[in-house]
Amino acid sequence: WQVVRSMASEAPAKNMAPAEVAEVVEFVKPPLAAMLNTFDFESVATETMEPQAWGYYSSGGDDEITLRDNHLAFQRITMRPKVLVNVRDIDMTTSFLGVPSSLPLYFTATALAKLAHQDGELAIVRAAKKVGVPYMLPTLSSYTLDEMLQVRQPGQEVFSQLYVNPERSRTQEYINKLEAAGVRALFITVDAPQLGRREKDMRNKFTQ
Repeated sequence: WQVVRSMASEAPAKNMAPAEVAEVVEFVKPPLAAMLNTFDFESVATETMEPQAWGYYSSGGDDEITLRDNHLAFQRITMRPKVLVNVRDIDMTTSFLGVPSSLPLYFTATALAKLAHQDGELAIVRAAKKVGVPYMLPTLSSYTLDEMLQVRQPGQEVFSQLYVNPERSRTQEYINKLEAAGVRALFITVDAPQLGRREKDMRNKFTQ
């Protein structure tokens, strides 16, 4: 990936060739320790992911009004700290539906993780085990359900997302496979009677 840096401020001569007006600078991915917040990850993703992939991950439907509202709503969440208490030892462990978690967070289902990395959902399964949080396996995954289940470590608990298929027999087969594999919970997506009109995706398909 390359970044083009303008050199117009250096007042090039009128007869200077275009190649001499701009300098191509290779983007260098910063070390993980330099990523201080989620916005840092987004900034790097814009440079390292394919435009179609980043457009899919970052976009919302139509004018993205709901996307912006969700972002603002999350910013309105505040914390009420306890004071005059012993904070030498902090315990952030909790549980989701009886599944222990090292943090009050979990990896939610996100489609097509391979758009970001070749290991896709397999890497997320491994990472979830490493940090001790649950992972919700996506229905629209880059890897098959069997492949995602196979990389679980002993004792690792996972959840699963479900888009109900119009062919109910296929949905039943999917659920049976989850149940046989010991998946603890099923999260059914109910707000997608049709796919959203994602304009970034549409533009990328027209321009790439």
